[in-house]
Amino acid sequence: MGHFLDIMTPLNRAFNHAAYRLRSGKVTSRVSSDIKGEIALQMAGTGYGSARIFVTGDAREDLTGVSLLGATFKQTFQLLNAKSEDFYDAVDAVGGTAARHFGEALHQTDRHGMAAEFTWIRPQDPLSWKGTPAEIDRVCSLIDSTAEPETFEQILTGHVSAMAETGNLQLRVGAEKTKVRFPTRLIDQVQRLALGRDARLLVQTARYWDAVLQKDVFKHTLREVT
Repeated sequence: MGHFLDIMTPLNRAFNHAAYRLRSGKVTSRVSSDIKGEIALQMAGTGYGSARIFVTGDAREDLTGVSLLGATFKQTFQLLNAKSEDFYDAVDAVGGTAARHFGEALHQTDRHGMAAEFTWIRPQDPLSWKGTPAEIDRVCSLIDSTAEPETFEQILTGHVSAMAETGNLQLRVGAEKTKVRFPTRLIDQVQRLALGRDARLLVQTARYWDAVLQKDVFKHTLREVT
């Protein structure tokens, strides 16, 4: 029981913080009860085997057609399965606080001499992550090496070249394409944008230092369509 709590407590916190980040576009030290209630994570029971645990949540879509639980799980699997070159984007999606809690859960798994396998059972395209000892070490090392970014606000102006329901849009600024992530609370504003049209966006930019490539990596989150 102690081992289970050591792993599940930070894992639960990680899901809650990731959901808050995806809903609001912000990082917080304390997740509000409405976010926890919206995803409604709870244990559903155990299966055959020594440590097979089922967790359920509320996957219903809101008025904008988005399931916060679904978005949270999708970004979680992207984080766990991300390669080095995509890791900063995956961390920025769930937020640094959630990433650290995921790291703590994996460290506890390793500390107790265990492996882990996460599976999201859904009607189409089930997602999974096989947490072998080597894979846990890989993900933990990436999380541990990701320092808290410097953040600042700026205005981006350009042509909207792509929009996706996954929470991203692409802005062509000069000759470059810039990816901007938008929280689910701003879907109504994003839907008013048009492909090929000019847009002026207030974004929060996070600057990460990639110690491997020895360069700054910039990630943008929408604050407002101005």
